[in-house]
Amino acid sequence: MKKHLLYLLAILLVSTSCKETLCENDIYPFCEQEEEPVTLGTITEKGKSPSGIHAVVFSLQGKGYMATGSLRFPPSDGGANQLIAYNASEDKWTRMASMPDRGRLRAVGFATDTKGYVGGGNTITGHDGNTFVVGDLKDFWEYDPKQDNWTQKADLPGGEGNYDVGFSILNKGYVAKDNKLWEYHPGSDTWVLKGDFPFNARVEMFIIGPLAYAVEEGKLWEYNPHVNKWRARADFPGGGASTAFSTTTKGYVINGYAIWEYNPYSNKWYEKVGTPIIGKDSNIPPQGQPNDIYPDYAFEVDGKGYFGLYYRGGFAEHFYEYDPNN
Repeated sequence: MKKHLLYLLAILLVSTSCKETLCENDIYPFCEQEEEPVTLGTITEKGKSPSGIHAVVFSLQGKGYMATGSLRFPPSDGGANQLIAYNASEDKWTRMASMPDRGRLRAVGFATDTKGYVGGGNTITGHDGNTFVVGDLKDFWEYDPKQDNWTQKADLPGGEGNYDVGFSILNKGYVAKDNKLWEYHPGSDTWVLKGDFPFNARVEMFIIGPLAYAVEEGKLWEYNPHVNKWRARADFPGGGASTAFSTTTKGYVINGYAIWEYNPYSNKWYEKVGTPIIGKDSNIPPQGQPNDIYPDYAFEVDGKGYFGLYYRGGFAEHFYEYDPNN
Protein backbone atom coordinates (compact mmCIF):
# COMPACT_ATOMS: atom_id res chain seq x y z
CA MET A 1 0.00 0.00 0.00
CA LYS A 2 2.82 2.36 0.93
CA LYS A 3 4.50 1.66 -2.43
CA HIS A 4 1.32 2.53 -4.30
CA LEU A 5 0.90 5.78 -2.36
CA LEU A 6 4.49 6.82 -3.08
CA TYR A 7 4.00 5.98 -6.76
CA LEU A 8 0.83 8.08 -6.99
CA LEU A 9 2.56 10.93 -5.17
CA ALA A 10 5.48 10.77 -7.61
CA ILE A 11 3.11 10.91 -10.60
CA LEU A 12 1.32 13.89 -9.06
CA LEU A 13 4.57 15.74 -8.46
CA VAL A 14 5.86 15.04 -11.98
CA SER A 15 2.54 16.08 -13.53
CA THR A 16 2.46 19.29 -11.51
CA SER A 17 6.09 20.03 -12.32
CA CYS A 18 5.54 19.38 -16.03
CA LYS A 19 2.48 21.62 -16.10
CA GLU A 20 4.36 24.45 -14.37
CA THR A 21 7.27 24.07 -16.79
CA LEU A 22 4.94 24.05 -19.78
CA CYS A 23 3.21 27.17 -18.51
CA GLU A 24 6.50 28.94 -17.80
CA ASN A 25 7.73 28.13 -21.30
CA ASP A 26 4.42 29.19 -22.89
CA ILE A 27 3.89 25.76 -24.44
CA TYR A 28 0.45 26.06 -22.85
CA PRO A 29 0.18 29.80 -23.50
CA PHE A 30 -3.25 30.18 -21.94
CA CYS A 31 -2.54 28.79 -18.49
CA GLU A 32 -4.64 30.56 -15.89
CA GLN A 33 -3.00 33.82 -14.92
CA GLU A 34 -4.21 36.85 -13.04
CA GLU A 35 -4.91 39.74 -15.34
CA GLU A 36 -2.33 42.46 -14.84
CA PRO A 37 -3.48 46.01 -14.08
CA VAL A 38 -3.35 48.23 -17.14
CA THR A 39 -0.93 51.16 -17.14
CA LEU A 40 -1.11 53.71 -19.93
CA GLY A 41 2.63 53.92 -20.52
CA THR A 42 4.53 56.91 -21.87
CA ILE A 43 5.78 58.08 -25.27
CA THR A 44 9.09 59.92 -25.53
CA GLU A 45 10.47 61.45 -28.72
CA LYS A 46 14.02 60.32 -29.42
CA GLY A 47 16.71 61.47 -31.83
CA LYS A 48 16.07 61.60 -35.56
CA SER A 49 15.25 58.38 -37.36
CA PRO A 50 17.19 57.39 -40.49
CA SER A 51 13.85 57.47 -42.34
CA GLY A 52 13.31 54.20 -44.11
CA ILE A 53 10.57 53.46 -46.63
CA HIS A 54 9.88 49.86 -47.65
CA ALA A 55 12.63 48.72 -45.25
CA VAL A 56 12.91 45.51 -43.22
CA VAL A 57 12.94 46.02 -39.44
CA PHE A 58 13.76 43.47 -36.73
CA SER A 59 15.07 43.19 -33.16
CA LEU A 60 18.21 41.17 -32.49
CA GLN A 61 20.29 40.76 -29.32
CA GLY A 62 19.25 44.00 -27.65
CA LYS A 63 19.29 46.24 -30.71
CA GLY A 64 16.86 47.31 -33.40
CA TYR A 65 17.86 46.89 -37.05
CA MET A 66 16.66 48.50 -40.27
CA ALA A 67 17.76 46.99 -43.58
CA THR A 68 17.37 47.82 -47.28
CA GLY A 69 14.59 50.10 -48.52
CA SER A 70 14.97 53.80 -49.30
CA LEU A 71 17.10 54.64 -46.29
CA ARG A 72 18.32 58.15 -45.64
CA PHE A 73 21.32 57.77 -43.40
CA PRO A 74 24.41 60.02 -43.63
CA PRO A 75 26.68 60.26 -45.47
CA SER A 76 24.54 58.68 -48.20
CA ASP A 77 21.02 59.84 -49.06
CA GLY A 78 20.13 56.49 -50.54
CA GLY A 79 21.07 52.98 -49.61
CA ALA A 80 18.79 50.21 -50.73
CA ASN A 81 21.29 47.65 -49.40
CA GLN A 82 22.23 49.40 -46.15
CA LEU A 83 21.93 47.93 -42.66
CA ILE A 84 21.81 50.18 -39.62
CA ALA A 85 21.51 49.30 -35.92
CA TYR A 86 19.84 51.26 -33.12
CA ASN A 87 21.39 51.31 -29.64
CA ALA A 88 18.57 52.34 -27.31
CA SER A 89 20.80 53.12 -24.31
CA GLU A 90 22.72 55.66 -26.39
CA ASP A 91 19.83 56.72 -28.65
CA LYS A 92 22.18 56.23 -31.57
CA TRP A 93 22.02 54.65 -35.04
CA THR A 94 25.17 53.03 -36.45
CA ARG A 95 25.86 51.79 -39.95
CA MET A 96 26.71 48.08 -40.13
CA ALA A 97 27.90 45.89 -43.02
CA SER A 98 25.78 46.51 -46.11
CA MET A 99 23.80 43.64 -47.52
CA PRO A 100 25.73 42.10 -50.46
CA ASP A 101 24.51 42.04 -54.02
CA ARG A 102 21.84 44.47 -55.19
CA GLY A 103 19.91 46.99 -53.19
CA ARG A 104 16.21 46.32 -52.85
CA LEU A 105 12.83 47.65 -51.80
CA ARG A 106 9.96 45.78 -50.14
CA ALA A 107 12.15 42.92 -48.97
CA VAL A 108 11.00 40.43 -46.34
CA GLY A 109 12.84 39.59 -43.12
CA PHE A 110 12.85 38.30 -39.56
CA ALA A 111 15.29 37.46 -36.76
CA THR A 112 15.97 34.42 -34.61
CA ASP A 113 17.78 34.64 -31.26
CA THR A 114 21.18 34.98 -32.92
CA LYS A 115 20.79 35.95 -36.60
CA GLY A 116 18.86 38.30 -38.85
CA TYR A 117 17.45 37.30 -42.25
CA VAL A 118 16.54 39.43 -45.28
CA GLY A 119 15.60 38.54 -48.85
CA GLY A 120 13.35 38.97 -51.85
CA GLY A 121 11.81 42.26 -52.87
CA ASN A 122 12.39 44.45 -55.92
CA THR A 123 15.44 46.08 -57.40
CA ILE A 124 15.68 48.86 -60.00
CA THR A 125 17.51 47.50 -63.03
CA GLY A 126 17.27 50.49 -65.35
CA HIS A 127 15.24 53.39 -66.68
CA ASP A 128 13.01 53.33 -69.74
CA GLY A 129 11.99 56.87 -70.61
CA ASN A 130 9.94 58.11 -67.67
CA THR A 131 9.62 54.71 -66.01
CA PHE A 132 11.96 52.74 -63.76
CA VAL A 133 12.53 49.14 -64.78
CA VAL A 134 12.04 46.91 -61.74
CA GLY A 135 13.35 43.38 -61.31
CA ASP A 136 12.09 40.85 -58.77
CA LEU A 137 14.44 39.01 -56.38
CA LYS A 138 14.30 35.71 -54.50
CA ASP A 139 17.78 35.55 -52.91
CA PHE A 140 17.93 35.18 -49.12
CA TRP A 141 20.68 36.30 -46.73
CA GLU A 142 21.68 35.70 -43.10
CA TYR A 143 23.23 38.45 -40.96
CA ASP A 144 25.56 37.60 -38.06
CA PRO A 145 25.75 40.53 -35.61
CA LYS A 146 28.85 39.15 -33.86
CA GLN A 147 30.86 39.03 -37.08
CA ASP A 148 28.97 41.89 -38.76
CA ASN A 149 28.76 39.95 -42.01
CA TRP A 150 26.26 38.37 -44.39
CA THR A 151 26.01 34.82 -45.76
CA GLN A 152 23.79 33.79 -48.65
CA LYS A 153 21.32 31.01 -47.83
CA ALA A 154 18.76 28.95 -49.74
CA ASP A 155 16.52 31.06 -51.97
CA LEU A 156 13.07 32.08 -50.79
CA PRO A 157 10.67 29.25 -51.62
CA GLY A 158 7.78 31.17 -53.15
CA GLY A 159 9.69 32.56 -56.09
CA GLU A 160 10.74 36.10 -56.90
CA GLY A 161 9.11 39.34 -55.83
CA ASN A 162 7.31 40.77 -52.82
CA TYR A 163 6.41 38.65 -49.82
CA ASP A 164 3.44 39.59 -47.64
CA VAL A 165 5.09 39.23 -44.25
CA GLY A 166 8.00 37.69 -42.35
CA PHE A 167 8.20 36.66 -38.69
CA SER A 168 9.86 34.12 -36.40
CA ILE A 169 8.67 31.79 -33.65
CA LEU A 170 11.03 29.83 -31.39
CA ASN A 171 13.99 30.23 -33.75
CA LYS A 172 12.16 29.23 -36.90
CA GLY A 173 11.36 31.77 -39.58
CA TYR A 174 8.14 32.20 -41.53
CA VAL A 175 7.35 34.04 -44.76
CA ALA A 176 4.10 34.34 -46.68
CA LYS A 177 3.47 34.86 -50.39
CA ASP A 178 0.50 34.20 -52.68
CA ASN A 179 -1.56 32.95 -49.70
CA LYS A 180 1.04 30.30 -48.81
CA LEU A 181 3.01 30.11 -45.55
CA TRP A 182 6.55 28.73 -45.50
CA GLU A 183 8.71 27.76 -42.50
CA TYR A 184 12.49 28.20 -42.48
CA HIS A 185 14.84 25.91 -40.51
CA PRO A 186 18.16 27.76 -39.99
CA GLY A 187 20.09 24.66 -38.90
CA SER A 188 19.46 22.78 -42.14
CA ASP A 189 18.93 25.88 -44.33
CA THR A 190 15.68 24.43 -45.65
CA TRP A 191 12.13 25.64 -46.29
CA VAL A 192 8.96 23.68 -45.55
CA LEU A 193 5.51 24.55 -46.93
CA LYS A 194 3.13 24.80 -43.96
CA GLY A 195 -0.12 25.54 -45.77
CA ASP A 196 -2.41 28.46 -46.48
CA PHE A 197 -1.82 32.00 -45.31
CA PRO A 198 -5.47 33.11 -45.13
CA PHE A 199 -5.07 36.84 -45.71
CA ASN A 200 -5.43 38.97 -48.82
CA ALA A 201 -4.96 42.44 -47.37
CA ARG A 202 -1.96 43.87 -45.54
CA VAL A 203 -1.48 42.37 -42.08
CA GLU A 204 0.52 43.54 -39.09
CA MET A 205 2.18 40.80 -37.03
CA PHE A 206 3.36 40.42 -33.45
CA ILE A 207 4.68 37.37 -31.59
CA ILE A 208 3.96 36.27 -28.01
CA GLY A 209 5.76 33.13 -26.84
CA PRO A 210 5.14 30.30 -29.32
CA LEU A 211 2.23 32.04 -31.07
CA ALA A 212 1.96 34.57 -33.88
CA TYR A 213 -0.81 37.14 -34.20
CA ALA A 214 -2.01 38.84 -37.38
CA VAL A 215 -4.19 41.95 -37.43
CA GLU A 216 -6.18 42.32 -40.65
CA GLU A 217 -8.95 44.87 -41.20
CA GLY A 218 -10.04 44.94 -37.57
CA LYS A 219 -9.76 41.18 -37.06
CA LEU A 220 -7.17 39.38 -34.93
CA TRP A 221 -5.96 35.90 -35.85
CA GLU A 222 -3.68 33.60 -33.87
CA TYR A 223 -1.30 31.11 -35.47
CA ASN A 224 -0.10 28.07 -33.52
CA PRO A 225 2.78 26.38 -35.40
CA HIS A 226 2.59 23.31 -33.15
CA VAL A 227 -0.77 22.35 -34.66
CA ASN A 228 -0.34 24.51 -37.80
CA LYS A 229 -3.70 26.23 -37.40
CA TRP A 230 -5.17 29.74 -37.32
CA ARG A 231 -8.02 30.77 -35.05
CA ALA A 232 -9.94 34.01 -34.55
CA ARG A 233 -9.41 35.99 -31.37
CA ALA A 234 -10.90 39.25 -30.04
CA ASP A 235 -11.47 41.83 -32.77
CA PHE A 236 -9.05 44.75 -32.85
CA PRO A 237 -11.11 47.78 -31.71
CA GLY A 238 -8.78 50.49 -33.01
CA GLY A 239 -9.74 50.53 -36.68
CA GLY A 240 -6.78 50.39 -39.06
CA ALA A 241 -3.42 49.04 -37.89
CA SER A 242 -0.23 50.69 -39.12
CA THR A 243 2.49 48.69 -37.39
CA ALA A 244 3.01 46.39 -34.40
CA PHE A 245 5.53 45.00 -31.92
CA SER A 246 5.46 42.76 -28.86
CA THR A 247 7.09 42.28 -25.49
CA THR A 248 7.44 38.92 -23.74
CA THR A 249 3.79 38.72 -22.71
CA LYS A 250 1.86 41.43 -24.60
CA GLY A 251 1.22 42.56 -28.15
CA TYR A 252 1.01 46.20 -29.23
CA VAL A 253 -0.60 47.71 -32.32
CA ILE A 254 0.02 51.33 -33.31
CA ASN A 255 -2.01 53.53 -35.63
CA GLY A 256 -2.24 57.27 -36.13
CA TYR A 257 -4.51 57.69 -33.12
CA ALA A 258 -3.34 55.42 -30.30
CA ILE A 259 -1.31 52.47 -29.09
CA TRP A 260 -3.35 49.40 -28.22
CA GLU A 261 -2.28 46.51 -25.96
CA TYR A 262 -3.41 42.92 -26.41
CA ASN A 263 -3.39 40.48 -23.48
CA PRO A 264 -3.39 36.88 -24.81
CA TYR A 265 -4.34 35.40 -21.44
CA SER A 266 -7.57 37.38 -21.14
CA ASN A 267 -8.02 37.79 -24.91
CA LYS A 268 -8.71 41.50 -24.42
CA TRP A 269 -7.56 44.78 -25.98
CA TYR A 270 -6.79 47.93 -24.01
CA GLU A 271 -6.33 51.42 -25.40
CA LYS A 272 -3.13 52.85 -23.94
CA VAL A 273 -1.94 56.32 -25.02
CA GLY A 274 -2.67 58.57 -27.96
CA THR A 275 0.08 58.87 -30.56
CA PRO A 276 1.58 62.34 -31.19
CA ILE A 277 1.05 62.08 -34.91
CA ILE A 278 -2.19 63.64 -36.10
CA GLY A 279 -4.90 65.93 -34.75
CA LYS A 280 -4.67 69.14 -32.76
CA ASP A 281 -1.55 68.08 -30.82
CA SER A 282 0.44 67.06 -33.87
CA ASN A 283 3.55 69.03 -34.75
CA ILE A 284 4.19 67.02 -37.90
CA PRO A 285 2.85 68.16 -41.30
CA PRO A 286 0.43 67.55 -42.84
CA GLN A 287 -1.65 68.05 -39.68
CA GLY A 288 -5.02 66.43 -39.30
CA GLN A 289 -4.73 64.19 -42.35
CA PRO A 290 -4.79 60.60 -41.09
CA ASN A 291 -4.52 59.14 -44.59
CA ASP A 292 -1.28 60.99 -45.26
CA ILE A 293 0.79 60.25 -42.17
CA TYR A 294 1.13 57.07 -40.18
CA PRO A 295 3.53 54.95 -38.10
CA ASP A 296 5.62 53.07 -40.64
CA TYR A 297 7.69 50.59 -38.60
CA ALA A 298 8.22 49.38 -35.04
CA PHE A 299 10.53 47.11 -33.07
CA GLU A 300 11.13 46.15 -29.43
CA VAL A 301 14.26 46.53 -27.32
CA ASP A 302 14.38 45.61 -23.62
CA GLY A 303 10.63 45.67 -23.13
CA LYS A 304 10.09 49.03 -24.85
CA GLY A 305 8.69 49.74 -28.28
CA TYR A 306 10.29 52.07 -30.84
CA PHE A 307 8.48 53.41 -33.87
CA GLY A 308 9.02 55.83 -36.74
CA LEU A 309 6.76 57.67 -39.15
CA TYR A 310 6.13 58.19 -42.84
CA TYR A 311 3.99 60.76 -44.58
CA ARG A 312 3.11 60.91 -48.24
CA GLY A 313 5.37 63.18 -50.22
CA GLY A 314 8.39 62.98 -47.95
CA PHE A 315 10.37 61.31 -45.21
CA ALA A 316 9.50 61.83 -41.56
CA GLU A 317 12.48 61.74 -39.20
CA HIS A 318 10.43 61.68 -36.00
CA PHE A 319 11.23 58.63 -33.88
CA TYR A 320 9.57 57.59 -30.60
CA GLU A 321 10.05 55.30 -27.62
CA TYR A 322 7.03 53.75 -25.92
CA ASP A 323 7.43 52.41 -22.39
CA PRO A 324 4.33 50.36 -21.52
CA ASN A 325 5.22 50.11 -17.82
CA ASN A 326 5.96 53.73 -16.99
